[in-house]
Amino acid sequence: ANYVIPIAGTFGDTGQFAVVIVTDDQVVVNATIDPYITFTITTNTVTLTKSGGGNPSYTSTGYNQGAANTLAAATNGATGYTITYNGATLTSGAYTIDAMAVKAVSSTGTEQFGINLKDNAAPNTGAEPVGGSGTPAADYNTVDQFKFVAGTTTTLASAAAPTATTTFTVTYIVNVAAVTEAAAYQTTITYIATGNF
Repeated sequence: ANYVIPIAGTFGDTGQFAVVIVTDDQVVVNATIDPYITFTITTNTVTLTKSGGGNPSYTSTGYNQGAANTLAAATNGATGYTITYNGATLTSGAYTIDAMAVKAVSSTGTEQFGINLKDNAAPNTGAEPVGGSGTPAADYNTVDQFKFVAGTTTTLASAAAPTATTTFTVTYIVNVAAVTEAAAYQTTITYIATGNF
């Protein structure tokens, strides 16, 4: 309603002022923020060569050099995201190179194919994750140790809460035995980023 309030007193002046009190004096403001997840992969072709160049051998580890293969993920989802991978080991027709089913160091003279997400010294390649709060899974978060689970969807990295972009650099290594068949080996690995629910 409208109210008129008089003013008077011993100060020698008088007057009045009006006050309006409305029934609903509050404004409810609404906004909906949509969930999002982003995932970017750079360098979609990786060639594994030995230090200084050339094909790997039973005395020289092959690894990715030059332009890095990176995975960058971010989300505002309350429970974060998970990055997984799936793919076969290096294969050429009937020939295969053993995947590193258990996390281990690079060992020349032994068939190995593995990956990690660290800045390694042996071989000297890779980088630490940068930005955000994403972290590699335990099997891919140790310097100079590698693993690859062939043919099974496997967790590679994750974040447990909303996070800005974390960029992971993937290191790939290959070692061969003296009797590993001479051939051109290849695999295709699929990476998937999924929001956690």
